[in-house]
Amino acid sequence: MESGSIPTCFLRSAMALNVFFSLSFSPLFARLGWMPHGGLALANSLATALEMTGLIFVMRKRLKGIEGKRILTGTGQALLATASMTLALWGWLAFAGEAPAWLLMAGGLSLGLGVYAAVIWGLGVGEARQLSSAVLARLKQMRGY
Repeated sequence: MESGSIPTCFLRSAMALNVFFSLSFSPLFARLGWMPHGGLALANSLATALEMTGLIFVMRKRLKGIEGKRILTGTGQALLATASMTLALWGWLAFAGEAPAWLLMAGGLSLGLGVYAAVIWGLGVGEARQLSSAVLARLKQMRGY
């Protein structure tokens, strides 16, 4: 089998699963009284996660390892930052629940981004530090320093 045919099979399978999950989850969400487009989001996320998992196993075998411990550590850090952001946003909605929509959005966006970035930075995620260094270098370059 050619090297491109396996990823193509995963892609096609993920697309088929996405359609199946979408047709299943959207009506289920509507019956539960939830927003039906939430079912579409879940369908896409689940199909993509399954595709990624399959591709990781194929890549790991072909590359003789893919630093699984580092990937797992990064996943844990991202989950912790996401949970922190979620708690902060729940608090924000409880505090400012009757505020105008624009204020809820602006405050929630600022708070969510700030909390996520602070937790990622505090956990010492290397990519976050690389990104901030690159942005600072670019700003210095634009200013002519």
